[in-house]
Amino acid sequence: MKSLFLCAALALVSMGCTGALGVEGTGGGTGGNAGGTNGTGGGAGTGGSGAMGDLPCDVATVIAARCASCHGSPVSGGAPMTLLSHADYAAASPAYAGQTMAQRSLARMLDGTMPPGGGIPAAQLDAFAVWVNAGAQTGSCGPIDAGSSDPTCKAGTYKLMPTGLNPRASSTMAPGLACIACHSGANFAGQNPSGLAEPGLVYQFMGTAFTQAHEKDLCNPVLGTSASIEIYDAAGTKVKTMIVNGGGNFYGDSTLPFGAPYTAKIVTSAGSRAMVGAQTDGDCNTCHTVAGASGAPGRIFLP
Repeated sequence: MKSLFLCAALALVSMGCTGALGVEGTGGGTGGNAGGTNGTGGGAGTGGSGAMGDLPCDVATVIAARCASCHGSPVSGGAPMTLLSHADYAAASPAYAGQTMAQRSLARMLDGTMPPGGGIPAAQLDAFAVWVNAGAQTGSCGPIDAGSSDPTCKAGTYKLMPTGLNPRASSTMAPGLACIACHSGANFAGQNPSGLAEPGLVYQFMGTAFTQAHEKDLCNPVLGTSASIEIYDAAGTKVKTMIVNGGGNFYGDSTLPFGAPYTAKIVTSAGSRAMVGAQTDGDCNTCHTVAGASGAPGRIFLP
């Protein structure tokens, strides 16, 4: 039997969720809680785009894939500035005299601190490095899209809402819902009005990975690739690896005490996407909701 983390988990939800596994704009609405429907809500939100469109296309591709989700307009995920246009990268670094933001961006890509947790593919890193080392010239690729924040369901199919023993007895059930809260019998965000509970299946870390940042509740993730979630302690030591299953869900316990600060990273063959700041709550989907809550700007999603 798994130990029941109900009291600690519910208390930690109210503390806020610092850090996020990737961001893609802000806003959005609430997802559907009824299987086979498109859900409700869905505000437009803001994604942010470069105003100038004055970067070379290979460089713009790197920025759109690896930078714009946080360094968009508006910024999100704790990023201190927008980095979308040539002017943004040509600006002088406020912290390093004699260096431009392009040079500082390359330095942080090379040392693995940007994107958070590293993981940028070698081809993309090389393209950015060639551009910077050649003087970071202008181009004409068009505005950089930081991504839509409208609620989506890429697969177009949904899991059934848990209402009884079936489909509850499945490791692929209820993608996007707050796993620990539901298994503990709590009614987080109205997701478990009947108070169903599986206290023997409460783990220290539980959540769902999607392909996009604002997928709706119960939407089938259909990842199309293998993925894992890595947990790191406050010293940066990896203490747990969880395999994301065919339904997008992951769960497991680590050697960390429950409620201890940790960071996390989602890893695929294409790279990785890391949590920006330390976290204490292992009920990942309480913060990684459709629109994001308590500082998390959206879902856990693939790099």
